[in-house]
Amino acid sequence: MNTIPLIFNERKVKCAVFGGNERPPVVQMNAAVVLLNENTAHYRTGQLADLLKMGFSEIISVECAADNYSIEDISRRFPSVKFVIPLEPVTAGEMINIGISETAAPYALVVKGALRFSSGMLTPLIMQRLQQHDCLCVVPRLLDSEKNPLPVRYMPTVNKTVFKVQPVLKIYEGCWTLYPFDGIGLYNRRRFIELGGFDYTLTTAYWQLLDFAMRGWLWGERIIFSSLYQFVYEADVPIENTTADMSQLRFFLKNIAPKLREDHAYIPFMRFFNYNRQASCGIGEAYRQFADARQWTEKNQYRFHFDAVKLINAWEYEKT
Repeated sequence: MNTIPLIFNERKVKCAVFGGNERPPVVQMNAAVVLLNENTAHYRTGQLADLLKMGFSEIISVECAADNYSIEDISRRFPSVKFVIPLEPVTAGEMINIGISETAAPYALVVKGALRFSSGMLTPLIMQRLQQHDCLCVVPRLLDSEKNPLPVRYMPTVNKTVFKVQPVLKIYEGCWTLYPFDGIGLYNRRRFIELGGFDYTLTTAYWQLLDFAMRGWLWGERIIFSSLYQFVYEADVPIENTTADMSQLRFFLKNIAPKLREDHAYIPFMRFFNYNRQASCGIGEAYRQFADARQWTEKNQYRFHFDAVKLINAWEYEKT
């Protein structure tokens, strides 16, 4: 497994970029929209047209591949949309990294191609109110294709010393949530970049997303829910793969193993023995991974505001 990255976009992904040379016809928001087209064989032109009507300052569409359509044709039809195609395999989190790095707007709304849009669902006034929260990410209400509400609020817990994520049914404006479901939400670009974005070395989407969000909370950021805006899935709602794997082990090393002591964090060496029992590799590789995480934690030691235990305790004071 690669060394834990220390800065945003440490891995440079080669991309082809088309369009985006014109200003959107209507600009009413100081925010960009990043549309992620994962496993999408063609564009829904109505979807792009609706996004243009909302008044975003930029529209960036990040693709998995361009095998099944002509990117030149679609970019000519929508000259104000920037289409970005990675030329090598990327993770879901890297697609968000790419989209946010391509915009100069202070906020970026990350959405998926599986969602339904309408021109009136997000107004300039609502956008201003969302930005007033001044946090890392504001997550929306989400509905499935039958208009049933989906879980969008999660909290960290401990069950017999094992870290768990638990959904919370009660939601209200500004309530805390551990992470944005499916990565969907309004991101503060500066905070996102300072946090380092998504770690490309975690290849499982769920653990990559949880690592990003947990790191944000441990480093003093907030992710909150807002009922002011919502999206509906047209396609099937993605199922989160929470299976323990190498990505889960790296999540553990970066987010659960560090311990806060006064003004800095560190990973006690004694935690190696517990990690070695969990790791499905030889002791040599387990030690290399553990040492890498200790070095990463040491370089970021003064950025920690909480460790996992203190964060869970702080969560108990949040209204449920």
